[in-house]
Amino acid sequence: MINSTMNNLNNYKKINLILESIYYLCVISVALFLRLFELANRAMHHDESLHAYYSWQLHEGFGLIHNPMLHGPFQMEMTSLIFILLGDSDFTSRILYALFGTLLVSMPIVFRKTLGAWGSIWTSLFLCFSPSMLYFSRFARNDIIMAVFTFGLIIALWKFLEVQKEKYLLIISFLIALSFGTKENAFLITAIIIFYCLLKLFKQVISEPPNPIKLIEGRNIVDLLSAFISNLKREFKKGIRHNVIVPCFSVMILLISLTLPQWTAFSGVLQDTFLLEWSGVTLVSQQGLIGMPYGVGTKIAIILTIITFIVSILIGYKWNWKTWLKCSAIFYITWLLIYTTAFSNLTGGITSGIWQTLGYWIVQQETGRGSQPEYYYLIMVILYEYLPLFISIFATVYHFKNPTRFSSFMIFWCLTTFIIYTIASEKMPWLLVHISLPMIIFSGYFTGIISKNIIKYKFRTKLAILIIPIILLFSLSIRTAIITTFNNADIPKEMLVYTQTSPDLKKSISIINNIDHQKGNSETPIHIDSTGGYTWPWAWYLRNRSNVTYGIYSNTLISISDTILIVHSENYSLTEIIPSSTNVVTAQKIPHRWWFPEHTYRDLSLANLLTQHMSPQKIMSAFTYWFSRNNVGDIIGSEDFYIVYPKGFHSIDLISDKIRS
Repeated sequence: MINSTMNNLNNYKKINLILESIYYLCVISVALFLRLFELANRAMHHDESLHAYYSWQLHEGFGLIHNPMLHGPFQMEMTSLIFILLGDSDFTSRILYALFGTLLVSMPIVFRKTLGAWGSIWTSLFLCFSPSMLYFSRFARNDIIMAVFTFGLIIALWKFLEVQKEKYLLIISFLIALSFGTKENAFLITAIIIFYCLLKLFKQVISEPPNPIKLIEGRNIVDLLSAFISNLKREFKKGIRHNVIVPCFSVMILLISLTLPQWTAFSGVLQDTFLLEWSGVTLVSQQGLIGMPYGVGTKIAIILTIITFIVSILIGYKWNWKTWLKCSAIFYITWLLIYTTAFSNLTGGITSGIWQTLGYWIVQQETGRGSQPEYYYLIMVILYEYLPLFISIFATVYHFKNPTRFSSFMIFWCLTTFIIYTIASEKMPWLLVHISLPMIIFSGYFTGIISKNIIKYKFRTKLAILIIPIILLFSLSIRTAIITTFNNADIPKEMLVYTQTSPDLKKSISIINNIDHQKGNSETPIHIDSTGGYTWPWAWYLRNRSNVTYGIYSNTLISISDTILIVHSENYSLTEIIPSSTNVVTAQKIPHRWWFPEHTYRDLSLANLLTQHMSPQKIMSAFTYWFSRNNVGDIIGSEDFYIVYPKGFHSIDLISDKIRS
């Protein structure tokens, strides 16, 4: 009887495992399809064209010099490898990101023990159809890559805290190196993990003898700090060897010791304060090599970097020199391979990677790129990630009734991420990926708990009502993802699209090809007005042509009898640019880049929200936009160019005219 029961149980588990495997195969296949389908159709965004062009240059043998404006070199190096294997095109320039987006969908499988079987299932599904995750999995920017590394770090962190196996520290070291080689968000996720470990250590230490104080007793801060310092002294007397300290302390020590030299450029924030302003020392320059030290500042930067490197070695040695040696070898070998492009740019790669990576973005904080209001990400979440927002609110309420260590961490991760990106001066739509990631994982985890309880308790009204809104919102979220990613991919009816290259720019290439074809497939000379950054994305699209010139063409006479002219609308005037003798030309005005009408939300405040935006008409207008994006097409802004070419060719049927009408 017992054997029969055990066999039935084993068979049940096998069937469940088979069904789960089929489910994940289907979801991952759908994710891959959604991320690859018509991947080349959208016009290359300004940033995408930069990343693709420098990847192509590396592929062509011109090397790669790290430029922090483009973030870490990892994405260019990997895309270059794809170009070697598959050739260079709009499609192949985005494959890397599509593959990483698909990998992200599969990652809950290895986190199944923590998320639970149902939690893992829902998390994978939510990641597959998340509007921000899907859109930026088809976009040649490194945010989706960072999402994979971040999720991997959280998985490795949590597994180490549970079982304290050295292999997870090695994985953390590898992923941290990849993160630092990809984007400066690595500093933020590292700081978040260190801060979490510090809080966990604080809670654990003050609750242990000889001076235990429970947090819930409401003692004052002096009592808490006194107990913490007293007990921390006792902990340090044991030493900081990783086999005698709490696991979170080991993770904190590892992250600090590995990344400490990377943080040295943070000293640049002091150069304009009373501490250093009097000295004239430049630790992060605002001109020339932006973010690099200058003059005496260079010597100080070298000294600070050497000191922090020595300190990091001493910390690692005191902690566990064998483990730290392995971890640091993994970190630094990976880091060096990325920043020096496989040792082809050794000195420049090391100096820019160790200092300019952070220094450049310290300087950029004053610029505040995007210039968005403080509530920007709240609007973005409501527009695109309303599903995980809704579930996360319920999950937080549930946590306070049924707290777990993991849900505590998820709430901490969600809140700190949202706060950090809200405070940061640069606000861009692609950063929604990093804000959404913890919410999606938390939502999947909580929805898994609901699903398990529904199965366990058969039927409960509250659970049934909650799962119905989740399914409804999930259906709407799929709709939002499809409309954003495919219908409006390069049309700034979407706040997620932000500023985007017009699809008409890509269509204008057909004129160039037609003229070439008429001339027997010989290349027609092209002059491009580079005013306002108009070099991009033309430099990518015309990369294989040898007769393209760039310059400012205001008040410059150009003969276009056998030439194509692309000129900024501000500089365009037939009488000034084209000789008066030329009268057989076609000139068509085309949007170069266009953008979402930001005035529609920039003036929001609690006062005018209550007084100006609460009328039925305003509410209906806001709902109409949220649901269909149909009422902003006629107010899309743009920066335009004229394409001037010989007569005899059909003019471009502009997509932008249809959208604006």
